[in-house]
Amino acid sequence: MNFNLFLALLHLLVQVSWYLKRSRMKQVMADLALTQVANRAVGDLTQSEYRRLAIGVQLVKDPGIMDSYMVT
Repeated sequence: MNFNLFLALLHLLVQVSWYLKRSRMKQVMADLALTQVANRAVGDLTQSEYRRLAIGVQLVKDPGIMDSYMVT
């Protein structure tokens, strides 16, 4: 598991089960095409992968952040 996404998991509400936290993290990784680099060190990521990782960390912490970007 990627260390940065693990840190984001720790920021989730305590009431959320580990299973839900992990499945949310895996879904964000899949959505951002980061599954194939899940076990790679952050320093070994390409610039594009690193940017997607930074977005993923924020999405895991606060999924409502994307609501402000949705076009109605």
